[in-house]
Amino acid sequence: MSGAYESLLREYGTTPSHSSKSSPWQNGYQESFYSQFKLELGNPNRFTHIGELIEAIHQQIAYYNHRRIHSALRMPPVLFKQKQQLKYAAITAT
Repeated sequence: MSGAYESLLREYGTTPSHSSKSSPWQNGYQESFYSQFKLELGNPNRFTHIGELIEAIHQQIAYYNHRRIHSALRMPPVLFKQKQQLKYAAITAT
């Protein structure tokens, strides 16, 4: 990490967390995401222009967050977030 970036994190009271180099088993969730993301996106070399690749990435992220069922949640992340917000609102309203 760059010194400037580390200074900015300290300024905001944030402690960075990262895996050791060449240690994918230390961050299984992120590795799983990248593996699935690359599989579902397909070969990035199939795009003629960088704009097409960027658009495909945006579409894949939207699909991943809004429609794709995540096994641990048994629903898309956005729906899970909405349900959690409703639970929290009900708890704090009493």
